[in-house]
Amino acid sequence: MKLLRLPVPGQFPAGTFFCTCHWQKPTDSLVSSRPVNQKGLSLLEALVSLSIASILGIMATGAGSMLRSYAAATELNGLMADMAYARIAAIKYRQTTTICASNDGSNCNRGSAWEQGWIIFTDADRDRLRDPGDRLLRVQGPLSKGTRLNQGSGYYYYIMYRPTGMAYPNATFTFCHEPRYRRAIIIFRSGRARVSTVSSSGDALNCDVS
Repeated sequence: MKLLRLPVPGQFPAGTFFCTCHWQKPTDSLVSSRPVNQKGLSLLEALVSLSIASILGIMATGAGSMLRSYAAATELNGLMADMAYARIAAIKYRQTTTICASNDGSNCNRGSAWEQGWIIFTDADRDRLRDPGDRLLRVQGPLSKGTRLNQGSGYYYYIMYRPTGMAYPNATFTFCHEPRYRRAIIIFRSGRARVSTVSSSGDALNCDVS
């Protein structure tokens, strides 16, 4: 510290004030520093992010597959419900009721491919064709893209329910949606139906029947 000498009296005008001052060099402890912002991810953070992204990707793929299977099952259950409806209608109206493949929503299509849709109607003369006097009860439009639905080995295009509730003929419907979803609807003469993952004979389901 350096001291200043006081002035001699009378050297400066009256009213002038003086002080003793000192200056000290700042030390390092008095110098403040701000943290430097770091940009980017550390290796650990990058690995965690990649793991989460992989898990989300797998979940998204699984969810998509589940949704497709759910949609296919909904269409399969729709056919089951329509068969039950046709059977109940035959008993209720005491008249033969037929469900057949249809691609126009009005007439039967004499083919085993049902994915274009089907109709349910009263079949007074039991000819398995919808005549002008037959009442149309229900119409189902085309199924979703990638779905195949065949009846039997390719010969039958109808199921006919009698007023007793019995069905003719007994048959197996093969329902296929894309490569993985395959189910069979097995119709008994009693009119009952059940869903299976194999044919009535226990064989694997064939989705190539046309």
